[in-house]
Amino acid sequence: MSTPVEQMANREVFTNTFSNMDGSLYDYIDYANTGDVTFKSTTNYAIGGQGGGRKEAFNGAPEVTMKFSTQIITPKLISMLSGCNVESDKNIFKHAKIVSVTNETNTTITFPASAVPADGTLSVFPKGVELVDSNKVEGTLTGGVFTFTTKATSDTEYNCFYRTVITGSQTIPFKSNVTPKSFIWDGETPWKSNGVERTEQFHAYKVTPQRNFTFSYQNTGDPGKLEITFDLLSDDNNNLFDKTFLPEEE
Repeated sequence: MSTPVEQMANREVFTNTFSNMDGSLYDYIDYANTGDVTFKSTTNYAIGGQGGGRKEAFNGAPEVTMKFSTQIITPKLISMLSGCNVESDKNIFKHAKIVSVTNETNTTITFPASAVPADGTLSVFPKGVELVDSNKVEGTLTGGVFTFTTKATSDTEYNCFYRTVITGSQTIPFKSNVTPKSFIWDGETPWKSNGVERTEQFHAYKVTPQRNFTFSYQNTGDPGKLEITFDLLSDDNNNLFDKTFLPEEE
Protein backbone atom coordinates (compact mmCIF):
# COMPACT_ATOMS: atom_id res chain seq x y z
CA MET A 1 0.00 0.00 0.00
CA SER A 2 1.43 3.35 -1.02
CA THR A 3 1.92 6.09 1.56
CA PRO A 4 0.29 9.42 0.62
CA VAL A 5 2.49 12.46 0.35
CA GLU A 6 2.11 14.51 3.51
CA GLN A 7 2.26 18.24 2.95
CA MET A 8 3.48 20.43 5.79
CA ALA A 9 4.19 24.10 6.40
CA ASN A 10 6.20 25.98 9.02
CA ARG A 11 5.87 29.49 10.39
CA GLU A 12 7.76 29.40 13.68
CA VAL A 13 11.31 29.75 14.96
CA PHE A 14 13.04 26.78 16.59
CA THR A 15 13.96 26.41 20.24
CA ASN A 16 17.57 25.57 21.01
CA THR A 17 19.04 23.14 23.53
CA PHE A 18 22.83 23.12 23.75
CA SER A 19 24.68 20.30 25.48
CA ASN A 20 28.35 19.90 26.21
CA MET A 21 30.13 17.26 24.15
CA ASP A 22 29.91 14.86 27.11
CA GLY A 23 26.10 15.11 26.94
CA SER A 24 25.57 17.31 30.00
CA LEU A 25 23.18 20.22 29.44
CA TYR A 26 24.66 23.68 28.89
CA ASP A 27 21.80 26.07 28.00
CA TYR A 28 18.23 26.21 26.74
CA ILE A 29 17.34 29.14 24.46
CA ASP A 30 13.67 29.60 23.61
CA TYR A 31 13.75 33.33 22.86
CA ALA A 32 15.21 33.51 19.34
CA ASN A 33 13.38 35.66 16.75
CA THR A 34 14.63 34.00 13.56
CA GLY A 35 16.53 30.83 12.70
CA ASP A 36 18.18 29.37 9.62
CA VAL A 37 19.96 26.15 8.72
CA THR A 38 22.05 26.42 5.56
CA PHE A 39 23.68 23.52 3.70
CA LYS A 40 25.94 24.24 0.76
CA SER A 41 28.95 22.85 -1.08
CA THR A 42 31.03 23.98 -4.02
CA THR A 43 30.54 21.97 -7.21
CA ASN A 44 33.37 21.60 -9.72
CA TYR A 45 32.70 20.31 -13.21
CA ALA A 46 34.65 18.35 -15.76
CA ILE A 47 33.99 19.92 -19.14
CA GLY A 48 34.91 18.79 -22.60
CA GLY A 49 34.01 18.61 -26.24
CA GLN A 50 32.83 21.33 -28.55
CA GLY A 51 31.10 24.09 -26.66
CA GLY A 52 32.74 23.08 -23.38
CA GLY A 53 29.69 21.34 -21.98
CA ARG A 54 29.62 20.01 -18.42
CA LYS A 55 30.31 16.27 -18.39
CA GLU A 56 30.73 15.33 -14.72
CA ALA A 57 30.04 17.04 -11.41
CA PHE A 58 32.25 16.77 -8.35
CA ASN A 59 30.85 17.98 -5.05
CA GLY A 60 33.17 19.67 -2.58
CA ALA A 61 33.10 19.47 1.19
CA PRO A 62 29.72 20.39 2.72
CA GLU A 63 29.50 23.71 4.55
CA VAL A 64 26.63 23.64 7.05
CA THR A 65 25.66 26.48 9.37
CA MET A 66 22.91 27.23 11.85
CA LYS A 67 22.10 30.86 12.57
CA PHE A 68 19.66 32.55 14.90
CA SER A 69 18.99 36.12 15.91
CA THR A 70 17.66 37.29 19.25
CA GLN A 71 16.67 40.52 20.96
CA ILE A 72 16.95 38.81 24.35
CA ILE A 73 20.48 38.47 25.74
CA THR A 74 21.90 36.58 28.72
CA PRO A 75 25.47 36.51 30.07
CA LYS A 76 25.60 32.75 29.48
CA LEU A 77 24.67 33.19 25.83
CA ILE A 78 27.48 35.70 25.35
CA SER A 79 29.91 33.36 27.10
CA MET A 80 29.27 30.82 24.33
CA LEU A 81 30.86 33.29 21.92
CA SER A 82 33.85 34.09 24.11
CA GLY A 83 34.66 30.55 25.21
CA CYS A 84 35.22 31.85 28.75
CA ASN A 85 33.13 31.38 31.87
CA VAL A 86 31.09 34.23 33.33
CA GLU A 87 33.06 35.93 36.12
CA SER A 88 31.43 37.52 39.17
CA ASP A 89 32.40 40.60 41.21
CA LYS A 90 35.19 41.73 38.90
CA ASN A 91 36.89 45.14 39.14
CA ILE A 92 35.08 47.34 36.60
CA PHE A 93 35.01 50.92 35.35
CA LYS A 94 32.29 53.22 36.73
CA HIS A 95 31.11 56.76 36.03
CA ALA A 96 28.96 58.37 38.69
CA LYS A 97 27.37 61.83 38.96
CA ILE A 98 27.36 62.94 42.61
CA VAL A 99 26.46 66.26 44.22
CA SER A 100 28.98 67.60 46.71
CA VAL A 101 28.18 68.52 50.30
CA THR A 102 29.84 71.55 51.89
CA ASN A 103 29.85 72.36 55.59
CA GLU A 104 31.71 74.92 57.65
CA THR A 105 35.09 73.21 57.27
CA ASN A 106 35.20 71.23 54.01
CA THR A 107 33.55 69.89 50.87
CA THR A 108 33.01 66.16 50.40
CA ILE A 109 31.61 63.62 47.94
CA THR A 110 30.29 60.40 49.44
CA PHE A 111 30.18 57.22 47.35
CA PRO A 112 27.61 54.47 47.92
CA ALA A 113 28.91 51.56 49.99
CA SER A 114 28.23 49.19 47.06
CA ALA A 115 30.58 51.08 44.71
CA VAL A 116 33.55 52.52 46.60
CA PRO A 117 36.45 53.59 44.33
CA ALA A 118 39.55 51.41 44.35
CA ASP A 119 42.67 53.14 45.61
CA GLY A 120 44.43 55.25 43.00
CA THR A 121 41.67 55.08 40.37
CA LEU A 122 39.44 58.08 41.20
CA SER A 123 39.23 61.22 39.04
CA VAL A 124 36.73 63.99 39.94
CA PHE A 125 35.72 66.84 37.60
CA PRO A 126 33.07 69.57 37.91
CA LYS A 127 30.12 68.99 35.63
CA GLY A 128 30.49 70.47 32.16
CA VAL A 129 34.25 71.06 32.12
CA GLU A 130 36.83 69.55 29.78
CA LEU A 131 38.42 66.40 31.18
CA VAL A 132 42.00 67.65 31.50
CA ASP A 133 44.31 67.55 34.52
CA SER A 134 44.04 71.30 35.10
CA ASN A 135 40.28 70.90 35.77
CA LYS A 136 40.64 67.85 38.02
CA VAL A 137 39.54 68.35 41.63
CA GLU A 138 42.31 67.62 44.12
CA GLY A 139 41.49 65.77 47.30
CA THR A 140 41.85 62.62 49.37
CA LEU A 141 39.72 59.46 49.49
CA THR A 142 39.11 57.80 52.84
CA GLY A 143 36.50 55.13 53.52
CA GLY A 144 34.36 55.99 50.50
CA VAL A 145 34.41 59.76 51.19
CA PHE A 146 36.35 62.12 48.91
CA THR A 147 37.39 65.35 50.67
CA PHE A 148 38.35 68.35 48.56
CA THR A 149 41.76 69.87 49.23
CA THR A 150 40.17 73.30 48.72
CA LYS A 151 36.67 73.91 50.06
CA ALA A 152 34.14 74.70 47.29
CA THR A 153 32.24 77.99 47.30
CA SER A 154 28.98 76.18 46.48
CA ASP A 155 27.72 72.67 45.94
CA THR A 156 27.15 71.24 42.48
CA GLU A 157 27.22 67.95 40.56
CA TYR A 158 30.56 66.31 39.84
CA ASN A 159 31.57 63.66 37.32
CA CYS A 160 33.44 60.86 39.09
CA PHE A 161 35.41 58.28 37.10
CA TYR A 162 36.92 55.26 38.85
CA ARG A 163 37.22 51.49 39.10
CA THR A 164 35.40 49.44 41.69
CA VAL A 165 34.23 45.94 42.57
CA ILE A 166 30.43 45.68 42.42
CA THR A 167 28.87 42.64 44.09
CA GLY A 168 26.59 40.77 41.72
CA SER A 169 28.20 42.05 38.52
CA GLN A 170 28.75 39.51 35.73
CA THR A 171 31.68 39.85 33.32
CA ILE A 172 32.30 37.82 30.16
CA PRO A 173 36.00 37.98 29.19
CA PHE A 174 37.06 37.81 25.53
CA LYS A 175 40.64 36.60 25.15
CA SER A 176 42.86 36.24 22.10
CA ASN A 177 44.04 32.80 23.19
CA VAL A 178 40.61 31.32 24.01
CA THR A 179 38.19 30.13 21.34
CA PRO A 180 34.57 28.95 21.69
CA LYS A 181 34.08 25.29 22.49
CA SER A 182 31.89 22.84 20.60
CA PHE A 183 28.39 21.75 21.61
CA ILE A 184 25.67 19.29 20.66
CA TRP A 185 22.62 21.16 19.36
CA ASP A 186 18.98 20.06 19.44
CA GLY A 187 16.39 22.31 17.84
CA GLU A 188 12.64 21.94 17.75
CA THR A 189 9.90 23.71 15.79
CA PRO A 190 6.21 23.01 15.04
CA TRP A 191 4.80 22.36 11.56
CA LYS A 192 1.20 22.14 10.39
CA SER A 193 -0.11 19.27 8.30
CA ASN A 194 -3.78 19.42 7.30
CA GLY A 195 -4.43 21.68 10.27
CA VAL A 196 -2.73 19.30 12.70
CA GLU A 197 0.53 20.23 14.42
CA ARG A 198 3.61 18.07 14.01
CA THR A 199 7.04 18.61 15.49
CA GLU A 200 10.32 18.76 13.63
CA GLN A 201 13.53 18.09 15.51
CA PHE A 202 17.08 18.97 14.52
CA HIS A 203 20.02 17.14 16.01
CA ALA A 204 23.51 18.39 15.19
CA TYR A 205 26.38 16.28 16.45
CA LYS A 206 29.00 19.01 16.78
CA VAL A 207 28.41 22.77 16.51
CA THR A 208 30.88 25.57 17.14
CA PRO A 209 29.99 29.29 17.37
CA GLN A 210 31.69 31.49 14.81
CA ARG A 211 33.58 34.47 16.23
CA ASN A 212 31.87 36.77 13.74
CA PHE A 213 29.05 38.66 15.40
CA THR A 214 27.72 42.14 16.00
CA PHE A 215 25.99 43.58 19.06
CA SER A 216 23.65 46.33 17.84
CA TYR A 217 22.59 49.21 20.10
CA GLN A 218 20.13 51.93 19.12
CA ASN A 219 17.57 54.29 20.64
CA THR A 220 15.06 54.25 17.77
CA GLY A 221 13.07 51.52 16.04
CA ASP A 222 13.29 47.90 17.12
CA PRO A 223 15.31 46.81 20.16
CA GLY A 224 18.93 45.86 19.61
CA LYS A 225 19.68 42.31 18.52
CA LEU A 226 22.42 39.71 18.38
CA GLU A 227 22.90 37.30 15.49
CA ILE A 228 24.95 34.14 16.08
CA THR A 229 26.18 31.68 13.45
CA PHE A 230 27.31 28.15 14.30
CA ASP A 231 29.35 25.84 12.11
CA LEU A 232 27.85 22.34 12.01
CA LEU A 233 30.85 20.01 11.92
CA SER A 234 31.04 16.28 11.33
CA ASP A 235 31.72 13.94 14.23
CA ASP A 236 33.98 10.88 14.22
CA ASN A 237 31.30 8.93 12.30
CA ASN A 238 30.86 11.66 9.65
CA ASN A 239 27.48 12.69 11.06
CA LEU A 240 26.50 16.33 10.46
CA PHE A 241 22.85 16.62 11.52
CA ASP A 242 19.50 14.81 11.49
CA LYS A 243 16.04 16.18 10.68
CA THR A 244 13.25 14.20 12.30
CA PHE A 245 9.49 14.70 11.93
CA LEU A 246 7.56 13.27 14.86
CA PRO A 247 4.13 11.71 14.40
CA GLU A 248 0.99 13.60 15.26
CA GLU A 249 0.40 13.83 18.99
CA GLU A 250 -2.73 12.05 20.13
